[in-house]
Amino acid sequence: MNGHELLTAFEEASEHRIVFHSFAEHLRDYDVFIYMSADPRSGIKLKYLPYRFTHCVRTTVKTAISPKTLASSLDERLLDYDAAIESGVDGHVWGVNFHELVFSDLVVTEAGEGFAPFVIPLENGRGIATPS
Repeated sequence: MNGHELLTAFEEASEHRIVFHSFAEHLRDYDVFIYMSADPRSGIKLKYLPYRFTHCVRTTVKTAISPKTLASSLDERLLDYDAAIESGVDGHVWGVNFHELVFSDLVVTEAGEGFAPFVIPLENGRGIATPS
């Protein structure tokens, strides 16, 4: 991916929701999953895109939430959007279930229906996708 392609991918991704991120199962690469949304009137199909950073030996994740806001956002009801709104509790609502990340090197493919970034194998050889 050249610099122009990277910038284009970053600009496209930054307008959408990052719904999950973690190291890949083998722990060499880092995956970021983006929910690509659009105005329903546009007719553009909603989709999830996994971005993979290959040969990623380190990742740094930090919040943009200030220490003051963080201190007032520890109530468990803030983990669920509806519960936070219904309760009227004051603080940062963590339960919006998306966030923004800044990243530099990635590979983009479309995530197929039913894709799960992590699967717990069962004794009979089948697996259950864990929620992110």
